[in-house]
Amino acid sequence: MPSFDFITDENFRTVLEADQKEMRQCAESKAWKAVHVLAGSIIEAVLIDYLIAEEHVVREDALKMDLGKAVKLAAEKGIISEKAAALSSVIKEYRNLIHPGRSIRMAETTSAASARIAESLVEMILTEIEGQKRSHYGYTAEQIVSKIEQDSFVGAILNHLLEDLNRSEMERLLLKIIPERYMAEPESPIPYEGDEQVLKRLADLFRTAYEKAGSQLQARVTRKFVQILKEEGQEFIFTYDRAFFRMSDLQHLSVADAQLVKSHFFARIKSYSYDDELIRAFSGIGEYILPDEVPSFVDPLLQAMCRGSAGDTSHTAGERIVRESLGMEEKVKSKVNARLDRWIELYSSQKDSRRADLVEELKSYITDIPF
Repeated sequence: MPSFDFITDENFRTVLEADQKEMRQCAESKAWKAVHVLAGSIIEAVLIDYLIAEEHVVREDALKMDLGKAVKLAAEKGIISEKAAALSSVIKEYRNLIHPGRSIRMAETTSAASARIAESLVEMILTEIEGQKRSHYGYTAEQIVSKIEQDSFVGAILNHLLEDLNRSEMERLLLKIIPERYMAEPESPIPYEGDEQVLKRLADLFRTAYEKAGSQLQARVTRKFVQILKEEGQEFIFTYDRAFFRMSDLQHLSVADAQLVKSHFFARIKSYSYDDELIRAFSGIGEYILPDEVPSFVDPLLQAMCRGSAGDTSHTAGERIVRESLGMEEKVKSKVNARLDRWIELYSSQKDSRRADLVEELKSYITDIPF
């Protein structure tokens, strides 16, 4: 069954998916007249969606078009082939059979053969419009996400896919489509390894798209996270923050909102319920840390580093402290060094030479950076 992920208008897509399913059911039930009516409705909606997306006609006028006018304009613009336009005209006549008076006057009837023609025409129109949409409008957000979900090697071409993404589709991708797919309940109640890989690719797609988006859209996406913090429940927030937010995004927030976000993340790591993904969310916080916030940042990560063995999270925690020190103001970096000295003193007083040495080594990475 063809996909409607190339359709730009979400309302059209929902209706089209329902109409297509119903058309197949009518065909199986030998309800030939209904097949013709639904085929005409599908073709009409697909053509109108394209005409609006490509700005051949304003939305208000397009929504007043019937099938005949949509087919005629699409043919004039070279959107559909002459063959598809001719067959669409035939479907238009059959679709008028919904009016009993016309059926009697024209003495027209439907059949299994004409219904098969109607279904084939739908397939033809979908193929032609999808090709036109891809070459002129570009991919839709749904198509990008579908590719991500189905292709484990898509990372190699991700930048290429996003390069020419339509501005409105980039907006939908970041504000709606990726978050909704990521946060959706899994189809199976038992997760498997493939689910985690798909989620990781979706998160990577989000960050790659975010970096390519303009500053205005980045600001909207970042403000959406603030709204989520204020309105959503803990489970939703804890899933969203680690997947989609990075502290470098604070540049797009007011001082008050930036403080709100920092307070949230400091509380998160203070609870020690974190992993590599959450620690990576702190990327870029260095230039936004205030002197009195140093303990809130350093202490939990330092303890994670010292508590761990050779695990990834312990390494990631220490590395994050070092990396963020690069962007800190000197007075903040001095506070970090002073805080590390306090921990060295504490571990030394406890005769814990292993942890004291770990903190000494971490401090050396910070103080010995030549730039």
